Amino acid sequence: MVMLPTPAPSSSDLSLRAPRSSSLSWLLVLLCAGMLVSACDSGRQVSRGLSNLTNYGSLEVRSQPSGARVYVDNKYVGATPERVSLNRGKHLVLVKKSGYRTAEVWTDVAAGQNSVVDVNLEAD
Repeated sequence: MVMLPTPAPSSSDLSLRAPRSSSLSWLLVLLCAGMLVSACDSGRQVSRGLSNLTNYGSLEVRSQPSGARVYVDNKYVGATPERVSLNRGKHLVLVKKSGYRTAEVWTDVAAGQNSVVDVNLEAD
């Protein structure tokens, strides 16, 4: 069993301790919001700041009609509705669907937050 302390709300560190009697032999990976946070050897305590997690947020892109192709910073990421994890900061979102005008939206993704872009596509 791995025991995880509850960090204080202002804390950015996480400590893990795996008991020596644990069947955990070499590596324990803790995934938090899809991001690799920490790894530890059995019987050793590992502390690692969570500052890398604060560099990411998520972006949800929805459109009417749905099924439109979504590009973030000129890279195809999927079709609406689509949710992606991104570095914090400004991103260019393009939403394309045959028979409709391309929607172009700049959005700011905040660290640790979910941003939403809703687009009503206009017919050509």
